Amino acid sequence: MAATDAPTLLLHNYHAIGAEIHQVTKRFSENGVKDAALNASKVMETLGTNAQALTEAILRLQQV
Repeated sequence: MAATDAPTLLLHNYHAIGAEIHQVTKRFSENGVKDAALNASKVMETLGTNAQALTEAILRLQQV
């Protein structure tokens, strides 16, 4: 496995988790569970921040 493969796979997992959390957030919101929807939205923000950091690290590794 190349050095960039593991972070790339992790990034793909982040995207998959984010997509599922998005669906859960939507269901919470539609069913009036606003606090849970807000918490799930904050989790999505954190995943987005971490995914961006992973993307930047992957790009740096690819330049080596």
